[in-house]
Amino acid sequence: MKRLLIAIILIGFGLTISAEAQTMFYKRSRVGVRAGLPGGIGLDFEQVFKVTKDRLAIHATVGYMPLSYSGLTYADEVGDIDMDIDATGIYYAVGAKYYLLGRQEGLYLGVDYAAQMAEVDLTATSEEAVSLTTTNGVQQFNDVVLNGDYTWSMLMPKLGMNFVSESGFFWGLEVGYGINIGEDNITLDIQNTDEQVNAATGDALGMFGGGFPVVALTIGWGF
Repeated sequence: MKRLLIAIILIGFGLTISAEAQTMFYKRSRVGVRAGLPGGIGLDFEQVFKVTKDRLAIHATVGYMPLSYSGLTYADEVGDIDMDIDATGIYYAVGAKYYLLGRQEGLYLGVDYAAQMAEVDLTATSEEAVSLTTTNGVQQFNDVVLNGDYTWSMLMPKLGMNFVSESGFFWGLEVGYGINIGEDNITLDIQNTDEQVNAATGDALGMFGGGFPVVALTIGWGF
């Protein structure tokens, strides 16, 4: 009986040492290059906490996403309106991840607060005069250039997977959904005038009820 007890203790101790050895090579601080939507291309910084048995991590992301749409046609009552849109966007996000299997890798659940800040230039051309409701009332325009700034705030639940190597190299995929929690309107200045237009952006910048699908790939290194 005594020998069996000693054997069980030794086996348990061996399994504990083995588990520690398996997690020892993982680096808890990580920096990666992230590419995806929303956010474009940027950097992601992650810190895993040992006290949570390597399950809980916090991270921050910054990104840059230029958008350009040319030759868009919008069908209005008076005819077709040709539009060109340019938007230069800065993206940032902060959030937390919970690794379901521990060991700082594998499947995780996450939630982020994110914001997309953009400078928008919109050029609209129409053969017939188009009515726009401006700050000075309804005005008629054939050619109009609109400029403005916009910040789109989101709450993003996510599901992801990280793959980590012994050297510290890692790569990961994540998917989710960004829930729009900011303003749905943007104020655009009409170029060469003192007038402004309030435009609804929930349908233009978002999808599926004003939200945004999240999909991203991150490749980086731990240290």
